[in-house]
Amino acid sequence: MMHCPAKIFPRKKMTPVHGGNALTGALGLVFLFFSFCSPVWATEMATLRPYARQISFTGFTRPIQELTIAAEVSGTYTAVSVDVGDVVGTGGVVAEIDATFVRLALQKNKIARQQAELELVLAKKNLARFQNLIDKKSTAQATYDETVLRAEILDLTLENLKNEQENLTEQLQRHTLRAPVGWSVIKRHAEPGEYVRQGEPILKLGNFQSVCIPFLFTYEELALVRGMARLHVFLPDLHRKVEAEIYRVSPDFDEKSRKIGVDLRIRPKEMAANPGLRGGVRAQLTLEGNREKNSFLIEATALVSRYDAHWLVAPDGAQRKVLFLGMTLDGKEAIVNSSECRPGDQFMLRPGPSLKN
Repeated sequence: MMHCPAKIFPRKKMTPVHGGNALTGALGLVFLFFSFCSPVWATEMATLRPYARQISFTGFTRPIQELTIAAEVSGTYTAVSVDVGDVVGTGGVVAEIDATFVRLALQKNKIARQQAELELVLAKKNLARFQNLIDKKSTAQATYDETVLRAEILDLTLENLKNEQENLTEQLQRHTLRAPVGWSVIKRHAEPGEYVRQGEPILKLGNFQSVCIPFLFTYEELALVRGMARLHVFLPDLHRKVEAEIYRVSPDFDEKSRKIGVDLRIRPKEMAANPGLRGGVRAQLTLEGNREKNSFLIEATALVSRYDAHWLVAPDGAQRKVLFLGMTLDGKEAIVNSSECRPGDQFMLRPGPSLKN
């Protein structure tokens, strides 16, 4: 049996470590760890702000004025020169009703006037001749009186024919329908060739050179609107906020809603800057009401919620229980209520996982 010689390993020389240097290195590592891992939430704070209830209203733009054009005479349309969406051009003519019989009556009247004028000229000559004869007592008084009467009747006949001419001219004008220049056609009720009776509507027009937004307000809401230095409405369809003003306020109230009708008008400068404005554009008005007692706004991240209970965390870690009322429209802030809180109180913006009880 063979025996292998045992290997001898030399001892390593150990270098002593001084206790002070080891402690310093360990503390440095701990310091670096907490420096980099220290949570941001420990220094960020959120401040309570008073909450004022916001009231939001939605309406739709409408023309500042509307007008219905109706037929003033009965007849058949020979032309309707505008259609829905068209803008009334220079002159304002929008439709024509057949006026053949009126023109014929005017021609007949013209002939009658010419005849009366000729007869009146002759009657006046006869009157002058009989005047000389009566002065010379060469004719009977009755004959002279008949000549005077004939001249006066012809004068009245001519005056009556002139009045008839004015009446026919007015009728002829009413066969041509006109509308305000620059207004737009909203609805068209008639087509060329269609017979219409007097008083029937032909066109519905709107003045879209300026638009208004109808709202219904309570008395308190109307007071808030009147108390605002500047009114702005947001147009979600155009992604624009525009300046508005009170245009008219109804002296009565709406029976269904029991509210007051108020029209806001978008200012003319806004109309020029926003050519896309027309009827039917959605408009939102937000009013800030009175401040709610013990109600506050705070960033939503500052609120801690567990089992339908809600807290805010003070800088020292103490929890302050609050009543959660809801969120703002943008979802960034919470609305809370607490009799123990005051405006200006500060709480952790992002509370940590470990909290004091």
